Amino acid sequence: MFLYTFFFSALVLGQWDSGNPFIRGDANMDGKVNVVDAIATIRFLYQGENLGDIQGREPTCNDAPDANDDGRVNFADPVFLLQFLFLRGNPPPLPFPEKEKDPTADQLGC
Repeated sequence: MFLYTFFFSALVLGQWDSGNPFIRGDANMDGKVNVVDAIATIRFLYQGENLGDIQGREPTCNDAPDANDDGRVNFADPVFLLQFLFLRGNPPPLPFPEKEKDPTADQLGC
């Protein structure tokens, strides 16, 4: 109940702290959204590999690989990203294409 109250209050009062700026879909945190991000997300999901940046550091933003902004990182995210990149699908929700704070509340942090 507390969590629900917190999210509701934060959204209504405009006090949601969205964390650090990031680009939605940029799973490897290299500043670009491309097929490498979809591959990184699949490797994370199915091979347990780190979603760190290109230098292999720990991920600085768990919300970045959530390409469809449903509040979860799952197989739908690389599929969404590949549809955008190759099939003229919808672009990822904000923050995209520029690095900004997340305008939506979810349990993924950044």
